[in-house]
Parts: sequence; structure tokens; C-alpha cells
Amino acid sequence: MSHAAGILVDRGQSVSFEKQAEEGERPNCVGVARLGSLQTSGTVFTVWLQLRGSAWVESKEGKFRLRQREWIAFEKESRPLIQAGRDGMCIGVSSTVTRCACSERWPTAASIPAVAA
Repeated sequence: MSHAAGILVDRGQSVSFEKQAEEGERPNCVGVARLGSLQTSGTVFTVWLQLRGSAWVESKEGKFRLRQREWIAFEKESRPLIQAGRDGMCIGVSSTVTRCACSERWPTAASIPAVAA
């Protein structure tokens, strides 16, 4: 599978990583803004940072609200759906590496708590 550099899901657009996986490309960096939404596949670890406004995130673990300067990370099987608010801007990075593998490289990453609902 090849990787696209990045995409912006904006102004009500809706994108699914699963559909993109079928087409052979999946971006490593994603922006979700102004009522855009993105559904990740069950094959990537993702980290999300809310830059402006707010967003809702629904995943296997539950529903979370991200506000400016908050972040959250999801394991592959979580399949988060990111829905940006009207004035929201959220950026995400995806990887096939798991959080466990990241925590071996950066030990403090495993101890940083995610955002609570």
C-alpha cells in the first residue's frame, strides 16, 4: 500500500480510510476542519491534536470531545470517527506502528493520559 502525503477533509466532506485503502493510497497526515468527518480503518494507529475550535471523536472506547490544544491517540482496532465542529480544525497522523512500539522508543508516550469525555 502506498501512502499519500496528506489530505484536508473540510466543509462537510466525509472521507473513509477504508475506502482509500481499497484505492491503494492512505495519507499519513490528515486535517479535519469545519464540519468535515473522517473514519479511520482498523489498520492504523492514529494521534489527533485539536488546533482550533472543537471536534467529536467516536471510537470503540467511547465518545470524546476534543477542545483546542487537547490531543488523543488510538490503537489500530479503535477505528475513530473524527467530526470537526463548525469552526474546528483537528490534525492527525496515522501509522501502522502500534502504541506499544512507540512506547518502547519514547517511554514517556505510554504514560501520557488521553482526553477524558
